[in-house]
Amino acid sequence: MKLLRGGIKDKLVVVAAVAVLIPMQSAVLNSLAAPPAKTVTNTAKPGMAKAPVKVATIALSKPVQTTSPSYARGKAALAVKNYKEAAKHFQAAMVEDKTLLTSCECRLNLGKSLCKIAAGMPKGCPDQVKTYRKGASELRKAIRVGRGSKNAIEANIALMSLPHQYIAPKMGDDTPMIAMANGIRGLDRGIGGEMPKPKILEFYASWCEPCKQLKPLMEKVKNEYGDQVEFLSYNVDDPEVEKVVEDYEVSPIPTLIFLNNSNQVVTYSIGYSGDVGLKRGLKKILGAPKS
Repeated sequence: MKLLRGGIKDKLVVVAAVAVLIPMQSAVLNSLAAPPAKTVTNTAKPGMAKAPVKVATIALSKPVQTTSPSYARGKAALAVKNYKEAAKHFQAAMVEDKTLLTSCECRLNLGKSLCKIAAGMPKGCPDQVKTYRKGASELRKAIRVGRGSKNAIEANIALMSLPHQYIAPKMGDDTPMIAMANGIRGLDRGIGGEMPKPKILEFYASWCEPCKQLKPLMEKVKNEYGDQVEFLSYNVDDPEVEKVVEDYEVSPIPTLIFLNNSNQVVTYSIGYSGDVGLKRGLKKILGAPKS
């Protein structure tokens, strides 16, 4: 997997996103023990009124039912923070019981175990890089199969906590080929010889609270820049967009990917950090944004 690191500003946006996302998503997780359709209050900035927000009903994760003896051993090892043993048993469990390949809980537990193992390795060593990437891959799979369940939300939060280089989407000179492979129009001139526009690819899910926070900002930007920028939205729960999600290596949501008019990825924004990521991305693909 090829990941090109972003600049300092990219890191700052990711860090800011994590700071906002983790407490907010944790509140949603805690509310799941109560009846569905619960009302929570936004964390507002100083001077802003707090507005109640209706949280969509989120599917509670079903307990895993499996005949695999390794799965129970993996959970026991995870409970006592023996992450190497836990990862070994969860991997064995998916061999013993193929239904666990589509278990959000199993993928989540394996991903968390692998990331904990990686965190304890020497920083930047090849084994750490490999283990982090495997862990991130398992957490992405948990989000995909969990489709808004409590475990899927937890997997999204876990991804947000990883070092930014393991959750960054693909960037660089080869990214126009990804756009072409997924039917995103590039340098070809359209009807009437119209030049292609820069693009913002938005990856979201209906159950994702930070995605909902981002939505009004996206609508505002679309109204302001619709004549200059093309906007494409991808619901990560839709099986038909699985290929584009995998090709761009999208991890947590929301993720915004900014393409220039050659369809090259030039920057990205992960999580919700107000309009900081949007403004930075627009500046990259358009120059100085409108005042």
